[in-house]
Amino acid sequence: MDSNTLSTVLTVGALIIGLILILTLIRTLVRLGDEIAIVAIFIQAVGDLLGGSRIALLGCAVIGLICLGCSAAAVLSVIALSTCGTANPVQLCRLVGR
Repeated sequence: MDSNTLSTVLTVGALIIGLILILTLIRTLVRLGDEIAIVAIFIQAVGDLLGGSRIALLGCAVIGLICLGCSAAAVLSVIALSTCGTANPVQLCRLVGR
């Protein structure tokens, strides 16, 4: 394959991948905006029930941070356990192996 043809194919491929990424990012941001609106309506409804929207917002923030922390712990555990078969495994592998 000629180098000019190869560079043309790579450029067109990069443009297509870039377009797909941009469209995916726009769709994700639109859905994120919808989810933020749903959470805001939920917080307002719970705040009306409990008498204070700040308490409801704080509760939702705490629940969200707990979910985020559990997700981060799970990802870190999977990453740590993926080193069990290597020459230098992490301490977690030795703990699980006992």
